[in-house]
Amino acid sequence: MPVTVGTTTVATKARGDYTGGMAVPLRKIYQQAVDLSQEDRELLTDLLLDTLASPLDPVTEAAWRPELDRRADELESGAVKAVPWSEVHERLKVRLHAKGKKR
Repeated sequence: MPVTVGTTTVATKARGDYTGGMAVPLRKIYQQAVDLSQEDRELLTDLLLDTLASPLDPVTEAAWRPELDRRADELESGAVKAVPWSEVHERLKVRLHAKGKKR
């Protein structure tokens, strides 16, 4: 079902279709974005998410700094291994699917 925000109509996800209620310029931008390589889509996603992120307040940043440093040190030392998003995503799908069967 499309939602109007200000003067722009945007789509809400309905069975994988993100473009149904988009205004024409937004639909064109979307199509150009999905036609990009995966690497460029990832970069564009990061750039767009940065525009939505609010800066951390100094207290929150100070509280998280030791944890972030610890995790970075573990990665750099090889104590832990980074897992690609595709693998994490697949594991989550399997896990959620298994939970759904238990109900």
